[in-house]
Amino acid sequence: MIHTGSRARTFPTDAGSHQILTTVPHAPSPSRRAPNPVPLALTLLLLASPTTAQLAAPLGNPDGCARILGEEATKENEVAIVAGHLNLYGAICQITAVQTGTLMATCPGDADSRKKVLGIARSADGTGVTLTLPDGSVEDLVPCE
Repeated sequence: MIHTGSRARTFPTDAGSHQILTTVPHAPSPSRRAPNPVPLALTLLLLASPTTAQLAAPLGNPDGCARILGEEATKENEVAIVAGHLNLYGAICQITAVQTGTLMATCPGDADSRKKVLGIARSADGTGVTLTLPDGSVEDLVPCE
């Protein structure tokens, strides 16, 4: 029996006879959708250490929080973490990863100075984080309210 829309082909067998092979097309497979990208903030929450959950809320030093709250601040002293970004002394950097004890960010500037690796730990009182900057200095970031 040959189905409508099928294709029949003959193939030689031994002694000069032919065998008929019928192929039946199958329904097209359902289209596969690419998964929705997960926002960086959610990825950070799922991947890393307990300090990552704290990165979901705006954190900053006094000048960083002042800037976030729309108050006067000294740009050269600002350090803050807001919505997957690190404000590091006025330079807005994209946080690329948070792993146990390490925060990595890409900042504007020359190729050699774009990648920043900072130490990160939960603050002693558990409300914020302590960042160890590439130059070895330490900044305590607290929730900006």
